[in-house]
Amino acid sequence: MSKKTIKFIAFLAVGVFIFYFLLKNINLADLKGSLSGFDWRFGFLAFGLYSVISVFKALRFNFFLENKLGFRKFLRIIFLYNFWNQILPFFSGDLSYLYLVKKSKKIALGENFSSLITARVFDLFIVALFAFLGLYFSLDFQRLDLNLKKWFFPGALLVSAIFISLIFFNRQINGAIKSGFKKIGFLKFRFISYLFDKLNQVSASIATLKSIPRFFGFFGYSLAIWLMDFIFIWLMVTGAGLTINFWQAVAASTLLIFATSLIPVQTPVNLGTYEGALVLIFMAFGFEKNISVGAGILVHLQNILFAFVLFVFINIFGRKFKD
Repeated sequence: MSKKTIKFIAFLAVGVFIFYFLLKNINLADLKGSLSGFDWRFGFLAFGLYSVISVFKALRFNFFLENKLGFRKFLRIIFLYNFWNQILPFFSGDLSYLYLVKKSKKIALGENFSSLITARVFDLFIVALFAFLGLYFSLDFQRLDLNLKKWFFPGALLVSAIFISLIFFNRQINGAIKSGFKKIGFLKFRFISYLFDKLNQVSASIATLKSIPRFFGFFGYSLAIWLMDFIFIWLMVTGAGLTINFWQAVAASTLLIFATSLIPVQTPVNLGTYEGALVLIFMAFGFEKNISVGAGILVHLQNILFAFVLFVFINIFGRKFKD
């Protein structure tokens, strides 16, 4: 049995254990009540917004790559990519984006990789910034006995400074790191040298965003995507029966990004980690454990269902999006 297979089984076992633990610690009657009490009006609105978010993601990539592939083809790619990103753990779904764009034979590998990395840089900045703001405005620090509130705005300023440096001084940063690696002899390794070649390609692509129109265009798409995503989370949670405000939806959404993308242990379909993250944040908002678990499961089911519906749609009608 290969190491990859063993790793996959281990991560799946972790997810199943977390999911089982959550189910064992709630009243199944309460869970059944949450499922039967789901408000489908909010579910349909959430699905509509999910589709709009996908459209904006396609527009953003098409904008960055200057319409070399075309909006309709990018929309097809995003519908497929969203599904694989739901199923595969730890950013491995990103490989599907790289593969699907590469299949077009119209985008060079360097540009393809750069578009994804640039989108991730902007996403990470916006998510980190709103994480500070969401937690600042949504958590009851006195009830939770936390003495962290004074650090949130300095944290947001630090994230902004790092982001601006990465966008406007990326070549200088890349050059300084490469110079340091060269002095200690790391560049003699083929993989390290290859990595820096790719970073130079990414830097060249990011440099195109230094012009004011392109920077604000790409940033505008990214900001719109995440603002809609926060509303999307609010719709799903409200449909699941919890009353939360916008900033609580922001906090829940950003914690989800951390739990399903950044922590070392990732599970297929994010089983367990997705629900566990939502349960923690809902309980921090003051909701009971049983209600939090039921809502967490419902929100995750919606996300998988929406991605699957668009995946099926594009596989049935995909030819119209290839021209």
